[in-house]
Amino acid sequence: MVTRASPDTLLRTVLRSVARSFYLTLAVVPSDVRTQVGVAYLLARAADTIADTDLIERSQRLQYLTRFREWMMDPIRREDALREVQAALLVHLDDPRRGLQTRPGERTLLTHLVECGHLLHSFAPADQALISQVVGTLSHGMQKDLTRFPGQTIRSGGSPADAPPRREPLGRATAPTFGVLDNTGSGCGTSSGLSLEFSLLARDRGR
Repeated sequence: MVTRASPDTLLRTVLRSVARSFYLTLAVVPSDVRTQVGVAYLLARAADTIADTDLIERSQRLQYLTRFREWMMDPIRREDALREVQAALLVHLDDPRRGLQTRPGERTLLTHLVECGHLLHSFAPADQALISQVVGTLSHGMQKDLTRFPGQTIRSGGSPADAPPRREPLGRATAPTFGVLDNTGSGCGTSSGLSLEFSLLARDRGR
């Protein structure tokens, strides 16, 4: 049974495991919106993981991104949509034959998305709407990216060497709007440009 993560665990342990650079930049975000910005990043990173898991057929990834967006619009009543996405991705991330054990942070994030949704639901309605808009726009960009630049799906039993080059996280469609990505050193991209977008989110919230 998976232990529920507290908000502090989400914004420290989980966030740091998938985005060390962004985790450090979060310290300069105003304290009254730091939690909102951190949760927004985690949700965006989860969407990126869905788009980048190329052991799953492209058509399914497009479907899962749609389900992810449905869940974000109502994270309490639409947990069924999230559970469907979690089950599909965790099967691949947990399979030792897939060679994906180098992405433990992404697995942890996917495991605790329900808690991210509960935290999102606890925010003021205006904050929920703004975060949903930002992450929804990112997810839509990822779907456009998958449609325009489909790449390849790694077949079952394929080795990591058979994999096509992993596309840049957040993809071509979203990079012009939300910035380019840096690297954590673990092979997983994190968004430094996204920090600027979420800083603007924080600014707009204060108006």
